Parts: sequence; C-alpha cells; structure tokens
Amino acid sequence: MYRVMALAVALIAGLALAIPGMAQDDDVVIEEDIIEEAPVPPAPAIEKTKIATGLLHVREWGVDTLAWDGGPEPKYDAEMLPYFYDVCEVPITPEPRPVVDEPAPKPERTRTARGAKPIVYFDCDKDVTFTCKVRYTQGAVTWMYPKPTRRTGKDRVEWENVSLFADGVKREKSPALAALEHAPADHWANFSRDGGTGSLSISGEHERYLFYEGNPFQPFEADVFKDAKGDYILRNYGASPLYDLRVALKTDTGVKAWYVRELAAATAIPADQKLDERAAIAWGNEGKPGVLAASVEADGLTARQATAFDRAWRDDFFAADGNVLSYRRSRAEVDARCELTVTCSGTPVRIHRSGWVFVHDIDLARQAEIEALVTAAIKNDEESAKKLIGLGIAGVNAIRRAMSNVEEPLSRRVAMAKLLKRCVP
Repeated sequence: MYRVMALAVALIAGLALAIPGMAQDDDVVIEEDIIEEAPVPPAPAIEKTKIATGLLHVREWGVDTLAWDGGPEPKYDAEMLPYFYDVCEVPITPEPRPVVDEPAPKPERTRTARGAKPIVYFDCDKDVTFTCKVRYTQGAVTWMYPKPTRRTGKDRVEWENVSLFADGVKREKSPALAALEHAPADHWANFSRDGGTGSLSISGEHERYLFYEGNPFQPFEADVFKDAKGDYILRNYGASPLYDLRVALKTDTGVKAWYVRELAAATAIPADQKLDERAAIAWGNEGKPGVLAASVEADGLTARQATAFDRAWRDDFFAADGNVLSYRRSRAEVDARCELTVTCSGTPVRIHRSGWVFVHDIDLARQAEIEALVTAAIKNDEESAKKLIGLGIAGVNAIRRAMSNVEEPLSRRVAMAKLLKRCVP
C-alpha cells in the first residue's frame, strides 16, 4: 500500500540540488501563473542562517509501499494515530465546483499500493496564508492531518486558508496556536516535526507539516526475478528512469545486496540490469544506509527533513533479513501519479518532492509457482486467474514477464494482456 511517507510537505529555503540524469527544475508559481526566475544561490543550512528568499518553499517526501505478494501490511496500518482523519470523517463535498468521482475499484482487482506518509513541509521568511491541494491521478485519498477543508472527490483533498507562522519572524506577540497533538516520541509523526521551520494553523488545529496517505492504483514500475540462467535481474517497465535502486534478497548462501544508481526507462521493451558483482560492490559504497538521507537532500529537501525521512524508513529499506526492493522516482513520475498544488497570493511558490517506492516480503522461491499460474490462466483456468489477481505485484510482474517474451505466439500474448487488464485499472 502507498503510505505518505507517509506520501510531508515542507517549506524550506534553498534550491534543490541537481541529480545526474534527472530534470530537477522546480516550478515557481504566483497564484496560478508560472513565471521564469533567475537561479537562487544555495543557502547555508537553515539551522544556522536566516531565511531571506521571498519564496514559499514546499518540500514533500513520501513512499509507495506494497507487500510483494499482495498481502496485508499490519505494521503500517498500526501507524495511524487516533487524531488522524480518515475518509469517513471528511465526507466528499463537491463545492465549490462539481467533480466527477473515479469509478469504484473493481472487487477482483489486485491489492493496490499504499502512499505512505507523504509529509509536506512549508518554509518562508514571512508569515503567509496559502491553499494546498492533493489529487491522485489514479487512486484515492485515505488519511489526512490536520483536517482538510474538504474532499471534492475520492481522489482529491484541499486545505484552504492555511496560516504559516514562520519561526524566523520576530513578533511582539506570539500567535495563539492550539497545542500539538500527542504522538509517541519514537513515532514518525513526532520526530518528523523536527523538519518544519514554521507552524501551520488551520481550522483550530496546529501542526508543523501537512500529512496525507492514499492508495494509488497504478502498478509499480520495477521487477526483480531470476532468469533462465539463474541470474538475478532488475527490470523497469515504466516510461521514466528509476534511481537509487537497492535490492536485498535472501539466498541459499545468505542475504545478497546490490545497488544500481539508475535504471533506464523502458522503450519498446523493458529495461534490464543484471545484478552482478559490480552492483554488489556499489552497495558497499553508495547503497549503504548512510547515503539515504543524501538522496533525499538532492531532491531539494533540507538536512533536517532528510534526517526525518532516514529515521522513518531506514529500518525498512535496509531490513536485515533482506527480501526488499526500494527506489526513487523522477520528479516527473511523482507528479504524474499524484498532483500537489500550492497557491499563495503575492508570494512565489517552489515545490520540491522526493518520491520513493518500497516493496517488501519478496519471495523468489515462489517465482516458478506464480509463473505456472500465468500459463494456466491464459488457458482459461479461472481458479488460477483469481489466485494470480490476488498476488499483488508478484502476479502482475509474472504476467508482464510472459508478455515481454517475443517468442510467445501473438494469441497467447493477447490473452496475457486481457489477464493483466483484470489485475490493474
């Protein structure tokens, strides 16, 4: 499931650092108009200097999560605190404009991802009031905090007239803010507050960031499997490159780990990368845990925000028993899957986003079993088809692998395409 990683928006000073192979130009927005702006020199660390950019910086990190075989994710379900709002507490209000909702998910569709803990920070050198909107292009919002102004559809939520009180502003009298809700000291909702540089106030609630979660319906782009030679292969089915790919698998000789800096986008065929000795060596240099925060900073988040991300996700991304896959999406792909819009009258807005994917409980010992289900399902074995649909990304990728085999007869590939359509929207 997708947790907005759990999928926070921060307003922080400074430019996003450029990432090799990625377009990292951030939009500068005044109200609804996009304007060109000269580059701003990198700012010193926010903890040591005054923010003086005249911009409202919005910085978000989040992670789409999913169990490899489509199973439940009780660990992440338990992370929702009592004061968070679910969709039942924020009914759909089509005002101020009519909105056509996405059709309800089909009951047989494979389990979708979770946009986990998207945290959005806001940073400015002055107090401002802004509006923030989130919309999944294919998906549904599930959790929110503080309470939004409205949901105008299953896929979208709005916070209107949010007041930001910047920490660096000198005031004769401090604003009267509601007390922060209690969160356990070791809970991400608590330590993520360290990344904020201002206090947000909306509808009588006070927080250091905005939070939302959702269920995106698009399948994940990446696959890891063993080929006929027994080699481990990392594959990209998506139209955008993938970055900072980390794979750890439990094998007969122990846990093996690999790091791939970039996996090219698919073209007419998927893009493959053999997980060889070179990728294993790269794990020891660039794939190790200490580098995780640096990747988030490169997407334009501050050191404190990157540290919060690292603390929230390090144990998951670097699970000691392996069987996990994680990677970072391009900014274009993050925006294509979930739109984030912030408007602030009279103040330019710059948005930075760091979007990740985490697949856990990978079990390649079941690969042959799942591929056999594909063979049976395209022969009209409905029981096999139902099992395949319930196997999450493991089932989806087994179908994709079969479809990408150019030696398969066209009739079988057409049957596989129909089967895949039953699994995903």
